[in-house]
Amino acid sequence: MSCIEQVSGNFSCCEEDVFVQDKVCNNFSIISAVPVIVYATNVNSFELFASGSVTFSSGTGVLLVTFLLGLVPVGTVLTLTPGSSASFTITNFSSIQLTAAGATALTPAIGEFCITPRYSI
Repeated sequence: MSCIEQVSGNFSCCEEDVFVQDKVCNNFSIISAVPVIVYATNVNSFELFASGSVTFSSGTGVLLVTFLLGLVPVGTVLTLTPGSSASFTITNFSSIQLTAAGATALTPAIGEFCITPRYSI
């Protein structure tokens, strides 16, 4: 029987991969235009699959969400304005960076970052 054939009671006869899933949520308050890493992984970036969301509750200007593989941006940079949020699904990355160009100590960029990474063990 080939691996792609369906077996009664099971989805397939293939050996199952074992994946773990975490969920991390944190509030952020950024007080300068210096980029901030809000998530970094120590698992193999090519075996990491993640979905999540970023909410930009208050502040001025825009909030940029950049996915990085090492120091190189990957995928699309998300651009949020105050009061907005965005969701994402991504793979092949090692960290996530937030940049709030208009943030100051008097007008910080405030929001929430959530991620659900999945990876094999």
